[in-house]
Amino acid sequence: MIEITHLDETNLDLLDGVDPELFDEDVRLQLVKEVVKDRGHIMLLAINEGSVIGQVLGNVHKHIDKHTELYIDDLAVADNYLRQGVASLLVRGIIEIGRQRGCKQVWIVTEPDNEPANKLYESLGLTKNSVYIFDGEL
Repeated sequence: MIEITHLDETNLDLLDGVDPELFDEDVRLQLVKEVVKDRGHIMLLAINEGSVIGQVLGNVHKHIDKHTELYIDDLAVADNYLRQGVASLLVRGIIEIGRQRGCKQVWIVTEPDNEPANKLYESLGLTKNSVYIFDGEL
């Protein structure tokens, strides 16, 4: 049975059993501690039989001229668990925590050709919009 758990200071050891597919690089404990300490971040883990098989990371954006928003920054599910509802559980879970923290809107960015992700977000009632994304080194 898959369990969704909010990562915090008391359960960092859960990342000892993380599937290496879930992150682009090795998880760094100091960075994890910074994320869970910051109330502006939310990280949920999907756990099956003691192993982390999915993760979602979100940021609570506060504004001075509009409602607070939840930005879903990262979502990943291990290949063996794709299309089994894990991503839906994670996204629904983080959206609920966002609501509890005062968020009135959620947004996420994905590539136009990422059909599985696009179908997931549409199935959750999110609306597709066109935007330009600019990035650069700091």
